[in-house]
This record gives sequence, structure tokens and C-alpha cells, in this order.
Amino acid sequence: EEYYLNAQEAGIADARMCLAYMWRDGDFGIVDRERYCKERDLAATQNSHMAMQQILRDMTYGNGGFEANPRDARDTLCRFLLQSESFYIDPRYYTLMGDICEEVAEQEHIADCQTNDSMDNCEEECSDWAEAEDEAEDDVAIWYQKGLDEGDLEACFLLAVRQCFDEQFYIKDAEKFVSIMLRGQEMMCADAFMLLLMMIDEEQYAEYDDELKRQTTEGIIEDLMISCRLGNSTAAYALGDNWRNGSFGFEQDYQKASIWFSKGALQRNPLCYKMLAEMIREGTDPEGRSEET
Repeated sequence: EEYYLNAQEAGIADARMCLAYMWRDGDFGIVDRERYCKERDLAATQNSHMAMQQILRDMTYGNGGFEANPRDARDTLCRFLLQSESFYIDPRYYTLMGDICEEVAEQEHIADCQTNDSMDNCEEECSDWAEAEDEAEDDVAIWYQKGLDEGDLEACFLLAVRQCFDEQFYIKDAEKFVSIMLRGQEMMCADAFMLLLMMIDEEQYAEYDDELKRQTTEGIIEDLMISCRLGNSTAAYALGDNWRNGSFGFEQDYQKASIWFSKGALQRNPLCYKMLAEMIREGTDPEGRSEET
């Protein structure tokens, strides 16, 4: 808090938004949504891009005192981008526009289903919507591509998901997926270093010869550690999970599993909280903690 306050006094408006997040998330020992909204709005008046982006998210999804209205959020952001086109624009705005456009398409689909006289034709309607969504998806992907081209690392994985995954979250275009993720690795995007783990499953791994298994295991560990160091808590979860279960050639090690789950928990990864709790419950926690503690 002290560092953020000092930064705020030095004129860094985003520092006030960081404090707002702390009020929202209970870092001061209490969740204060009203204080969060107050600090967020004040930071926005001080030209904090972090605050303005959060306001757009809250408008889109209906948080922080806003009713969910992605169309208003889209129109607001469009006006901002048009007014700012002669200046430097934080590339996160482009990625955010992709998120908002995706939510607009989803809301329009829900509205169409609700206005149907009969839900018997819902499957057919959803099929028609899926075809229409492909066109909307192009718009979403264009914004994600713009965000990535301008340097927003978060856009890398979002673009890969939009263009390369099906509705069941299976990779449908492996070549394009690898291309996007390798580009992300060149830009040191944390999510992009999940590539190797996402491209194989345990059945495929079991068919490898010993040398390929060794190389694959070493590659997974190295990439996940890089991803974790770059701030990806999901990578910490993956490391902990593989050491806990002895997957992909990891030697089962509850001590290492606990360490990496703890690293992820410090980054507020809910899966890491869950896994630490399960290790305590099943008696594999190396710290010897009990359910009572």
C-alpha cells in the first residue's frame, strides 16, 4: 500500500487503480466494493488507462456498479479509439475490444433465443447462430490480432483460442495454433510457453521412445517454469499437478507439488488453492498440515 501511495503522489494514476483492486479483492482484510468503485472512478478522471479499461470491463459484464451492457461498452470504446487515433494507444484497448465484441455476439444470441415463440427449434437456431458467429468471430479475431501486433501479450492466447479451438476446446488447427504460440514465445508471452503441454496428451506421450520421452519431459518443465516466472499461475498449477500425479515423465514428488501449488496460490489461482486443500485432506501435504489447521 505504501509503495502504491507513493507512486500515486508522484503522479502515476495507475497506482490508484492498483489500490482499488486491493479494496475489491480484500487485500486490506476487508472487501469494500464501494471504496473500489470510488478509487476506480477517481483514477479514471486522472487518466489511468488501467482504470478506464476496468470500467469498460465492468460495463461489459455488469460489475462495480454497472448493469451489464456490452453494447454501451463497445460504443464507448469505439469513440475513445476514434478520438485517440492520432496518439499512442495502449494495445490492451484493442484486445479489450475483442472481448467486448465477443460478449455482444453472445448477448445477441441469448436475446434471439428468448424471443423465439417455441424453443423446439433451438438446436436449429443455435446452428444458424453458429454460422453467423463465424462472421462475428472474424471481428473478434481482428481485434485480438491488432492487440498482439501492437504488443499486448494477453492477446496471443486469446487469438489462438478464437482461431484454433472448437467449441469443446479441442485444437482444430494445430498448424496455426503452433504458429501463434511460437510468435508469442518470441515476445515472451507467458501463456505461449504452455504450447508443448497443450499439444500432447498422456496417450501420445506413452507411445514415445525413452529418448523422446526424456526430451519432452525436460521441455515441458523448462517451458512451464519460464511461463511461471513470467507470471502465469496456470503454469504453476500444471507443474504442481504433474509432480503430484507423476504425469508426462515427472517423478512423483509431493514436496515439489506443494511448492508449485503454493506459488500459484500466491498468484490467487483457484485451482492451486483447491489442490493444496486436497493434499491436506488426503494426507499427502509435506508440511503435515491437518484439515483443522
